[in-house]
Amino acid sequence: MVKTAGELNKLGVKADIFLASDRIDYQEYDLLHFFNLLRPADHLNHIRKSGKPYVVSTIYLDYSAFDHHGRGLPYRLLFRALGKHPSEYLKNLYRYARSQDKMVSPQYLLGHRRAMQKILERASLILPNSQSECNRIASDLGYSGRYEIIPNGIDAEAFSNIPPGILREENV
Repeated sequence: MVKTAGELNKLGVKADIFLASDRIDYQEYDLLHFFNLLRPADHLNHIRKSGKPYVVSTIYLDYSAFDHHGRGLPYRLLFRALGKHPSEYLKNLYRYARSQDKMVSPQYLLGHRRAMQKILERASLILPNSQSECNRIASDLGYSGRYEIIPNGIDAEAFSNIPPGILREENV
């Protein structure tokens, strides 16, 4: 987000970053840009209140493999029984109940999958990182709207001091 806003500002496009719980003067903006479709409660309220067009950098990940194999037995069984979207919904509700996160959009309580679909339905454009991510969104959520593949950028300076001999490990 920081790099995206910085590059837009360099091009003369005013781009500011806000947290989901921040108050925003929507009159100052022509377009909103949301990041992370898996956190729909962060976006629903702003969509409703602003009435502005928006785009979504989806960052749509599937945590099912970790939920089914990387957690303790009771959680593995629970998440397998619930399925992908109800599991994400339960994890988000848990974070709200423990005050680890703020419930910005009470309409999220209607359901995780439904909230993501609502965001996608009204988006002017979605910006998945890859065709694979776009295909998962289409398959999981029934999305057939406009999209443009935009890989997440990197900060080249952050990787400029990697010592020689460091090799990339492939995912296994």
